[in-house]
Amino acid sequence: MKLSRIFIIISIIILFCIILSIKVVKSNSMYPTLKENDIILTNPLFKVEKDKIYGFVYKNKNYIKRAIAITGNVVEIKKGTIYINSIPYKEYYYLENMNPIKILKNQVFFSGDNFSESFDSKNFGCVDIKSIKFQIIMILFPFDRWRIF
Repeated sequence: MKLSRIFIIISIIILFCIILSIKVVKSNSMYPTLKENDIILTNPLFKVEKDKIYGFVYKNKNYIKRAIAITGNVVEIKKGTIYINSIPYKEYYYLENMNPIKILKNQVFFSGDNFSESFDSKNFGCVDIKSIKFQIIMILFPFDRWRIF
């Protein structure tokens, strides 16, 4: 009985030390979902899904953004509205139009939740899945923003 408790405790420590990681958000591009200096818990083991938040590297710079379109989806911006597969996704103001883009195999179209202020796939295009380093699991701190994704 005592040995099994020790095993469980060691397993949890290994999970947090080796697999999961704690990071600090460096910008407000994901505002209001994530704010600058939020402390988040991340997981490097993930399956890419639409509407989940990921950390990735593009041109040697780290980004945290939402996957709004994945392989096979079509993204377009018309008159301030983002369309995914011809269905309105989000409406923003002051956005330039963007011709339809079909997301190729193993590619993801990322967006910051603070879309009009975010440097993301509308600026640099789709991101290869291999560039994704982790998925955001939760906000750890500040405690009043604690949230599981």
